[in-house]
Amino acid sequence: MASRTEQAASPTLVQRVGILIGEIAFVAIGPFVVARLALQASQTYLPSVVHIVVLTIFFLLLVGWAWLITGERGEKFYKAAYEQGMTWPFLFFSFSLFLFSLPGFASLTSTLSDLGRVSFEPQIPRGDLSGIQDFYAWHFLSQFPA
Repeated sequence: MASRTEQAASPTLVQRVGILIGEIAFVAIGPFVVARLALQASQTYLPSVVHIVVLTIFFLLLVGWAWLITGERGEKFYKAAYEQGMTWPFLFFSFSLFLFSLPGFASLTSTLSDLGRVSFEPQIPRGDLSGIQDFYAWHFLSQFPA
């Protein structure tokens, strides 16, 4: 029979489910929602030059995130996250990077359309990222065998 300290150190099923929900909400979905709202608002309400600055900052964050989770840094980062109680750090940080990148590439594509560098038929409304974002998500997912 486990001692009282071992039982206290071992999380219960309810605690594990809570941790998993927190991981999904704050590591995967949270950054996606913040990026989506910020980039859509930036493109809709700010001048193009200011939006390009916001987009540049977003892509610097994206590159920093990718740098953080790769190589030996990534191994150390995943190990530290796992020791802190994160269930599957590699899965969550990689999947959340994918989700975080969707609004950025959608906004970049939409911005290029607004500036006349690419064209779509029918034309995409300024700041409407949903269709482009879906296109990128489906294109990525179609790479996996069915």
